[in-house]
Amino acid sequence: MSSVIAKASLSAPVLRKSIAAFTARPPGQRFAGEFSAMLLNKNPKTTALFLIAAAFATALAADDKDAVKEEDLSKDLGKLKGVWVCLGYERDGEEFLNRTARDAMWNETLWFHAGPPKDDPLNLSWEKKGKQTSAAAVITLRPATKLQAIDLTWRSIPARDLMPKGIDPAWEQATWDETKLDSVQRGVYSIEGDRLRLCWGELGGARPTSLKTKRGDKRTVHVYERKKE
Repeated sequence: MSSVIAKASLSAPVLRKSIAAFTARPPGQRFAGEFSAMLLNKNPKTTALFLIAAAFATALAADDKDAVKEEDLSKDLGKLKGVWVCLGYERDGEEFLNRTARDAMWNETLWFHAGPPKDDPLNLSWEKKGKQTSAAAVITLRPATKLQAIDLTWRSIPARDLMPKGIDPAWEQATWDETKLDSVQRGVYSIEGDRLRLCWGELGGARPTSLKTKRGDKRTVHVYERKKE
């Protein structure tokens, strides 16, 4: 069979024609004639061309699938694009969405740039009573997960004294050890209208499995509202 394939592959015009004919068929009909010939062993050259065309078509289908995934991720990034201002948080199964909670979160603000699907820039800032700090990171959205998944890698760190304290240790302490900043911080999120919910795991740790908290689970869900233009 290998010798037949080698001979068949020498005829480039024939090969191109076979591939074009193969990929032009509906998926359910691509294997009709050639597969029958292969079973009956009546047309080895056709069988060889069929195998080559099938390999090419499989590769093209994989590329198409990757392109669809990237398009979906771009759409998801588009939904995140913009500035989000913290409204408060949920912890131990209870939501805290008031001025006190916002102050405790140092009025945390996220700015998603929504550029490339991978390593998209994210700016973060915290401000309270005239004091402020900021940081930079890159994010990558992860497809094919039960929850909408996001990975964050820190690029610069905020001032520790100007960050929230005791509300979400996994988030607050992520940048304390600068030698670990190349580790990924995994999270999950959801968007409903102009409301964003985000939950982060520990730096380099497992991804959270829920956007709802319960008493004693040591998880905190950050709640944001999209800033109006």
